Amino acid sequence: MMIDRHTEGLCCVCRGRDAGLAVKSSGRLRWVCSDADCLDIAIRSENVSATEFDKLEAEAAIVGGGDAMGAFLDEIGVTDMASLSPEQWAEMCKRGAAGYRQRLKKLVDDGAIPF
Repeated sequence: MMIDRHTEGLCCVCRGRDAGLAVKSSGRLRWVCSDADCLDIAIRSENVSATEFDKLEAEAAIVGGGDAMGAFLDEIGVTDMASLSPEQWAEMCKRGAAGYRQRLKKLVDDGAIPF
């Protein structure tokens, strides 16, 4: 099965577990998690092609997620990720996901997506 922005069970923005919320787009449902940013992005990007959204997601993951994880590593003074404790690893991943959503939301807010 191919996973796309209409895959039931997955948030169409962050690919986390959906919360039973959906946005209708071109007669199809796009599922959304409980994160308010994901819901906002899903609604506002309804007319964006999958190819264009993929490009924005890639930038958001690399720039937003990467910067947030790097900032966390700088904050705790760690350069070797193998030395992170399980708690530090979880926090880094959490911050990376938040950075991804914030960057994607910024791309939407800045008009990178044609509405």
